[in-house]
Amino acid sequence: MNEALVIETLTLIGASALSIALLSRIGLPAILGYLFAGILVGPLGFGIVAASDGAHFLAELGLILLMFMVGLEFSWAEMWATRRAVFVAGALQVVLNMLCAALLARALGMPWPAALLAGGAAAMCSTGLALKQLQEQRELARPHGRIATGILLFQDLATLPFLVVIDSGSTTGAIAFLPALRQLTVAALGLVGLLWICRPLLRAALSWIGQRQSVDLFLLSAFLLALGTAYVAELLGAAPTIGAFLAGVAVGESDLRHRVSAQLQPFRDMLVGLFFVTVGMQVDPNAVMASPVQALLWLVLFVLAKPMLGALAIRLASYDTTSSVRAAAVLAHASELTLLILTQAVSAALLPAAAGQAMLVAAALSMGLAPVIIHHNHAIAVRILRGLGWRMQRPAATTVDVDQGAKKPAPTGSHSE
Repeated sequence: MNEALVIETLTLIGASALSIALLSRIGLPAILGYLFAGILVGPLGFGIVAASDGAHFLAELGLILLMFMVGLEFSWAEMWATRRAVFVAGALQVVLNMLCAALLARALGMPWPAALLAGGAAAMCSTGLALKQLQEQRELARPHGRIATGILLFQDLATLPFLVVIDSGSTTGAIAFLPALRQLTVAALGLVGLLWICRPLLRAALSWIGQRQSVDLFLLSAFLLALGTAYVAELLGAAPTIGAFLAGVAVGESDLRHRVSAQLQPFRDMLVGLFFVTVGMQVDPNAVMASPVQALLWLVLFVLAKPMLGALAIRLASYDTTSSVRAAAVLAHASELTLLILTQAVSAALLPAAAGQAMLVAAALSMGLAPVIIHHNHAIAVRILRGLGWRMQRPAATTVDVDQGAKKPAPTGSHSE
């Protein structure tokens, strides 16, 4: 038995469990517990655990499963059903927030390529946090919930180009557009192949495996698909996470989508948690304390500027004011994908380490505030609209379904939901 690896693993698990137990008592999400544990025991904290190849490998497995599950929730049918929220509001939200964050990064001294990469990371929001909180509040089917869901779907797709750019520049330490374009082409062709050529074969294979009534066989097959496509993608010159995402998309189009998700969820949560511990191990408290203004500026962008631009984007997509403000409040935070893009970019020397540290801390703090902001999204909308002298509207269900030909109802006056 590798005693050093066992001690390291036990230390990370124990620190994570203790941090989550303490933070959960004040209603903070588990992701902050993992990050805090990494900061405490990591080489830049108390130095109890050093960064090792074993922890890095398990974190890579967590990333592959994370992107596989992201692809699993990706559905062309759902995207088309809410295409205005996805392709209009989602695209506008990402572009506006990316440009705003890139301007802030440029003002803080980043070169334009790094600033645009930082802007892309800042534009993302946490699908898991937002949808979980909306589901608990029974607001997923409300207009603002459906708008937020559509935008989150677009963000999942928009993450891929940034991961491709980072992977293409990881060997040179500089952003290379031609290799990135090649990887994007490979990813696009792979998506087309999976959806139109391999999907019937994959669906038949998964159905046959499902009929065997063996949980072990089903679980091993799902793992084999996720890890195998990640490996094949790397052989083709693309990022392994892209391959895992494409595999998730293919499975998501089958009837076994929910079963695969339920079987892999515990393993994904455990391994992704370890990834967030390794992210925390990269946070340098001294570097953040040396430039607290940067972290504060990024936090202001996440929780104030981001929802303002989000509300503007949603209004430009022709949604009513009340739903726009409420959906924007739901999206007032960073994402797991933000942390992924930042850590990968810093590791590839595509993003300055000091700037990456400030963004990591601000992103984590915004995710800690997210459940509270989402819970009070209606009260926030009421306060903002009344402060501006506007009336609250009651958006009917057809407001979000304009894509299907329904007419948007006229405002109903000052009644609030």
